[in-house]
Amino acid sequence: TMLFAGSDQPNGHIRLESLGFGTCSLNELCQKFTELMEECLAIPPERIFIRFCEVERDQWGWKGKTFGIR
Repeated sequence: TMLFAGSDQPNGHIRLESLGFGTCSLNELCQKFTELMEECLAIPPERIFIRFCEVERDQWGWKGKTFGIR
């Protein structure tokens, strides 16, 4: 069970991590994810929390190396 504003009514939390969101609009992404959660999961927009995180390349690893090492 996850609480949001002290209530266990349907709610959602999305955390998006990226090496860089580039030119995409975070407002547009937020709108689209909110719409998807509302349509597919019946979660009202006021009970959806979305966090966008840009991570430094040297803090992501894959195949034994970080993306910061070229």
